[in-house]
Amino acid sequence: MLERTQRLSQVLQQNLINITENRLFDYYVYYIGQTHWGDWAGVWTQQPWH
Repeated sequence: MLERTQRLSQVLQQNLINITENRLFDYYVYYIGQTHWGDWAGVWTQQPWH
């Protein structure tokens, strides 16, 4: 699990700037950031984080 999370984090950091992480009910995690040309992009995961 940790390896997959680290890979996702690495991909996001390579492709987005101003990244924010938002957790909802300890189950959904939303990552939102801007592309280098100014568009907003995001990805969400669904995982219990207990």
